[in-house]
Amino acid sequence: MAHLFSWPQTVGSERIWAQGSIATSYAFGVLNWRAWNFIIEFGRKMIEWLWQRIKVLFVITARFQKGDQTYDWLMLLLAEERVWASSCDFKVVTRSSRRRWGIKQSPHALYGSPTASSLKAGNHGSTPSRTEYVPQYRAPHLFRYKGHWIEIDCTSKREGGHPRGFRGRGGHRGSHRRSSGNELILTVYSFRMSTLSDLVDSARKLYIEFSKPHVTIHQPIQPYQEGNWSHVVTKYRRPLDSLIIEESTKTTLLDDVKEFLGSESWYIDRGIPYRRGYLLHGPPGTGKTATIYTLAGELGLEIYVLTMSEGLINDAGLKALIRAVPSHAILLLEDIDCVSHSLRIEQDEAMNDPQSRPVSKSAVTLSGLLNAIDGVGTDRGRLIFCTTNHLNHLEPALLRPGRIDVKVEYKAASQAQARTLFIAFFTDRTPSSSSSHDNTTGASSESAAVTSSVVSELAHRFSKLIPPHEFIIPDLQGYLLLHRKDPQSAVNGTQEWVDAQMKERSDRKQRLIAKREKRVGGMSEAMKMRK
Repeated sequence: MAHLFSWPQTVGSERIWAQGSIATSYAFGVLNWRAWNFIIEFGRKMIEWLWQRIKVLFVITARFQKGDQTYDWLMLLLAEERVWASSCDFKVVTRSSRRRWGIKQSPHALYGSPTASSLKAGNHGSTPSRTEYVPQYRAPHLFRYKGHWIEIDCTSKREGGHPRGFRGRGGHRGSHRRSSGNELILTVYSFRMSTLSDLVDSARKLYIEFSKPHVTIHQPIQPYQEGNWSHVVTKYRRPLDSLIIEESTKTTLLDDVKEFLGSESWYIDRGIPYRRGYLLHGPPGTGKTATIYTLAGELGLEIYVLTMSEGLINDAGLKALIRAVPSHAILLLEDIDCVSHSLRIEQDEAMNDPQSRPVSKSAVTLSGLLNAIDGVGTDRGRLIFCTTNHLNHLEPALLRPGRIDVKVEYKAASQAQARTLFIAFFTDRTPSSSSSHDNTTGASSESAAVTSSVVSELAHRFSKLIPPHEFIIPDLQGYLLLHRKDPQSAVNGTQEWVDAQMKERSDRKQRLIAKREKRVGGMSEAMKMRK
C-alpha cells in the first residue's frame, strides 16, 4: 500500500522536473536566439560602418537637379551612351517641340529586333517616327564609362504639371500635379575626383554640339520660388538673313551683343555689373521676339522666357527665377509694360485710343522687378531683353542706363522690307534636280539666272504698291501665301488687297469710335440720373 501511495508522488515529481527542464530549455533557446540576433545585427552594423568608411576612398556621389543645365547635360550623355538599352521602363509620348530626352525609335529597334531597320524611321520605313520613348531611370542603372563603373538613379517628387502653373479651385495645384523625375543621383566608382569632372565636362561639350542646330527655350513651372526652369522647348535655328527687319537694326544688335560677350574682363576690372539690357519696342508683329530668337541661334545662347502679362508670377518668384538663369544666356521679359504702378494713366490712354488693347496687369510690382534686375547674381554675363508694345507705359526708373542700355524701335514694314520678303518668298533655295546631269547644267544655270531676274523685278513692283509702315510682315506674308506658286498673280492683286485692307481698317476704327462714344454717353446719362 505504501508503494501505491508513493507512486503518484514520484510521477508528480517527474512531471515537475520535466516542466522545469522544458522551461529551462526554452529560456536558453530564447537567450541563444537573442545572442545570435545581436551578433548578426552587430556584424551588419560593423560591416555598414566599415563600408561607409571605405566607400569614401573610391565612391563619388553627385546630384543633378532638374531645371539646372547640368541635368540636361547628363540626360543627353545617358542617351548617347545607350544606358536606356537595359531599361524596361519607358514613357511613350507624341513627339513635339518640348524636350524630353526621349529615344526616337520603336521598342523593336531598341532591343535589336530583326525588324528594327524598318521601324527606326517609323511605321512605313520612310516616315519619321512620331513617338518618343522616354527612359524613366526609376531603378538604378549600372554602366561603364571610359573604364569606370557608374550607377545612375532617379528620385521623384510631386511637381507642377503645367508650365504656366494653372491653379485649381482655392489656389491649390493638386489637380495639376504629376510625379516626374526631379533629381539624378550619379555614383562613380573611382579613386579620383577627376573622373567625375571629366564626365561632366564631356557631357557639357556633347550638349553644346547637340544644341548647335537648335535654339533652346526655357519656361518656368511652379513653384516659382524654387527657380524651376524645367519646361524646355527647342526650335530650329533661323538664318540671320531670313530675319526681315531693317538691316541697320540687325547689324547694330548683333555687333553690340558680340562686343558685350567678349568684354567680361573689362567690366570686372572697372567694377561695372556685367550685364546688358535691351528694350525692343513697337507694334505687335514687327519682329521683336523673332529678332531675339535669331540672335540666340546665331550666337549659340539659350533663352529663358518670362511673360509678364500672364499675372502668375509675384515678386518672390520673379527674383528666384532670375537668379536661377545661368551666365551667358538671354533673359527675355515679354510685355514689360504690364509691370507699372501707373495703371490709371494706362486706362485713361486706353479710353482715348480706340485701337488700344485692354490693359493687362502683372502680379509683379515695379519695385520687385527693379530689385530682381539689380539684385545679387544678375551681373554674370546675362543679356536682358525686354519687349513692349507701348513705350510710353514704361516707368522712367526702368529705362535708366544700367537697366536698359540699348533701345530699338520697331515699325511696320518698309518698302525695302517688303521687297526683301518677296524675294525670299519666291526665290528657289533648293538646288535644281537637273544640276546632276552634265548635259543640262548650263541650261539650268541660265534658267535660274532668268528666274532670279524676274523675281527681282516683280519684288520691286510689289514693294512700290505697299504703303510704307502700314502693314506688318505677317500681314504681307499671309497675302503672299495665297499666291505662293505664282509671283506674277501676287503682284497683280497687290493693289486690290491693299485697298481692301485699308477699307477694313477704316471701318473697324469707325466702329470702335462709335462704341466708345456710346459707352461714354451711357456713363454720362447714368451720372445725370444719379444727380
